[in-house]
Amino acid sequence: MTMTSSPLLAVQKALFTRLNSTTALKALVTGIYDDVPQGQSFPYVVIGEDTSSPWYSKTTEGHEVVTTIHTWSSYRGFKQVKSIHNEIVKAITGKAFENTEGYAFMSLRMDFEEVFSEEDGIHTQSIRHGVIRFRIHVQQL
Repeated sequence: MTMTSSPLLAVQKALFTRLNSTTALKALVTGIYDDVPQGQSFPYVVIGEDTSSPWYSKTTEGHEVVTTIHTWSSYRGFKQVKSIHNEIVKAITGKAFENTEGYAFMSLRMDFEEVFSEEDGIHTQSIRHGVIRFRIHVQQL
């Protein structure tokens, strides 16, 4: 069996759609992006880096996709980023994803989460940066 396409764009579109349709998350952030517009105000979310590893069985094929989501905030403490993370995790793991762009979402779990301060060289205060990784198993239809 050979792969006919990469799942990365399908997974990104599904995540973007889910996050953008989550009212509680949208109330906390100024936007959800693939590429942040210059001058965008905080806080916001970025769907970031991915890796994909194919797997095969006798009758099916699929991928294990690891996707990273970043949160950015200028709030002086960590509460805002942690609140945003809470809504992201609930949105992504709270209900099953429908089949999209030739892929069925078989399983999805949060793999890793971190929140830290970061100097960005532009702002006079530390920026809070959050990172969440999700491990997603998809099967090619």
